[in-house]
Amino acid sequence: MKKFTYADGLAIMILAADKLGLQPQLVHDARRQLEGAAIHPMTGAAIEKEAVEINNRLAHDVSLIAKANVEAEQLKVEFGFVERQEPLLMEFDVEFEAVGFTSSDLSDCELTESEAIGFTEVAGKENTLPADVVAVIRGHISEDDGQDDDDQRKVFVNVTLRIRAKDEQSAEAFSPPRALLASLADMMATDDAGSVDLELEENWEVMAVDLAAAECARRVSEPSLAAVAA
Repeated sequence: MKKFTYADGLAIMILAADKLGLQPQLVHDARRQLEGAAIHPMTGAAIEKEAVEINNRLAHDVSLIAKANVEAEQLKVEFGFVERQEPLLMEFDVEFEAVGFTSSDLSDCELTESEAIGFTEVAGKENTLPADVVAVIRGHISEDDGQDDDDQRKVFVNVTLRIRAKDEQSAEAFSPPRALLASLADMMATDDAGSVDLELEENWEVMAVDLAAAECARRVSEPSLAAVAA
């Protein structure tokens, strides 16, 4: 394995920022540094200045720091500073949404945090959670605005699951676990008599993806890019 130097750390910062779409300067020179090319001292100083500016941009966004650290680890593998490993799986909170119809008032129905925790614990013990689903986080049902008071009302069912994926793009492409989502929708729509008045279209779509709070904390606690420029 190649020795990882301070200058390499600065160059890693620039390439990681480039992968995150931050459009840093000196990407070509940073790559040459990591490839082992001779870098002029003035270019090296410019790389350091750019890395410090990147550090300042990342400093107040823990989610971005976490993502940058993942990119940095992958770049260390790419340029031969560490041995190749299996892709790191990260945890994301993914919100799924589906359209449904009902003749009941479901606008205040929700899956509370305690209910989500309880569901997750039972499913974990019974090993019934789908592959790469870590937990149920929350859920709610809301009505479409501006509807007439007719027999069938359009509603939106939203459920957030915590999943494992290698990156945000993979999380966005995560295939909706339809059976689990439908079960949670029925759970929210069940009335006191045990009846469910909800007809889902089963057209679940990903509406939002966020790095899980615990994952953020774990990634930020790893040796960070910010530490390189300190």
